[in-house]
Amino acid sequence: MDFDNTFDKNKSEWTKENRGVDFMEARKIWSDSDSISVPAKVIGGETRFLQIGTLKEKVWTVCYTIRNDQIRIISVRRARNEEEEIYRNS
Repeated sequence: MDFDNTFDKNKSEWTKENRGVDFMEARKIWSDSDSISVPAKVIGGETRFLQIGTLKEKVWTVCYTIRNDQIRIISVRRARNEEEEIYRNS
């Protein structure tokens, strides 16, 4: 599946400044062969998912949705303890 390049650029820049990873770099999480995708919640009729995987030797979580058969990144952050545990035990 391809990535949607229409993500919120301001949010991506904020994430880079505050968390050290922008949305473009976060795409590398899908390259982690051990990464997992789990359904998160439905907002306004749109299903959101969490992609949990490693980047820069740490476990990260990407919140995303599927629009027009493309992955649209919504947010990126370090994985919470329970998410990291799910990743490590998968």
